[in-house]
Amino acid sequence: MGAATARLLRSTGHRVVVSGRHPEPLRRLAEDTGAFALSAQTWDLVLRTNLTGPFLLLLAALPHLLAARGSVAA
Repeated sequence: MGAATARLLRSTGHRVVVSGRHPEPLRRLAEDTGAFALSAQTWDLVLRTNLTGPFLLLLAALPHLLAARGSVAA
């Protein structure tokens, strides 16, 4: 979404999230419009926390679950 679209949507009362590769223009746009800024670094952190973390846990637990025929209790 472009800056003009973000401004238009905010001016009509919509909640807006803006994202971009360059932190400073993104921060300024968010401050000017009241939008929430989501940087590439924040997006990466969210994905690592919400997707990669559970995936790594699954990889560690899977051999044990298979050996126990899917039981999580002894």
